Amino acid sequence: MATNFIGRSLVANEIEQNVELNMAFINLIVNDSANTVTVTFDEATTSSNVMVFKAGEQRTNIPVPFEKLYYKASADTSAFRIEGLSKAPF
Repeated sequence: MATNFIGRSLVANEIEQNVELNMAFINLIVNDSANTVTVTFDEATTSSNVMVFKAGEQRTNIPVPFEKLYYKASADTSAFRIEGLSKAPF
């Protein structure tokens, strides 16, 4: 049985990274680290359309469809999680 759930545990560092997720809806983003993590959707983290997650911060139920998640940490390595639903067809 196919499912449209996507869940990733990621590690950000000071150099921008990206991952293709093809999400239609974000259920949860959690910053599990002691550092700040910056994320953007389909554009570089140098853009003005960023979401900033301070240590331990989380957000839920975000209706932002996107193909690629771009992310970076303010310092060292920083663990964070994202969960959501993929775009159809799945």
